[in-house]
Amino acid sequence: MAENLYRLRFELEVRAEQHDALAEFCLSLVPDPRSARAPFHWLQRAAKHGLPEAQILLGTAYETGMWTDPDPQQALTWFTQAARQNFGPAQFELAAIYYEGRLGLSPTPQEALFWATLADKRQIPEAQELRTTLERSVTAGGLEEVKERLHRWNDHR
Repeated sequence: MAENLYRLRFELEVRAEQHDALAEFCLSLVPDPRSARAPFHWLQRAAKHGLPEAQILLGTAYETGMWTDPDPQQALTWFTQAARQNFGPAQFELAAIYYEGRLGLSPTPQEALFWATLADKRQIPEAQELRTTLERSVTAGGLEEVKERLHRWNDHR
């Protein structure tokens, strides 16, 4: 079995060195006996190559301090990059961040509503409940601004 794992890791590393984001992401999910920081290295590479699953996990790493020192600005950057790719889980994460005021931000219900609405359209189960809560707390003018922003978002997709 160890030989199979070694061969799999080797094959993934060959593909990752050719900038295969999925191989990089797979390598980030398994411990590397040669280096405790290797998973973080591969995760960064997969995120930089545009894989939204890697971007949201990298955002989580920066938010929680997993594999690295906490960095709220980097966390927000990576969550946002994944969300801009229409990745529903990242859109919901941003909605929660803006709703709860995480990462050193003040709660911003209007921004949270924008992201919750997008996440709801991606059928993220928790997004509908958050969206409903936020729609009750945002002013009429704020609701109109969110609708306009959603319209512009849809025009660019």
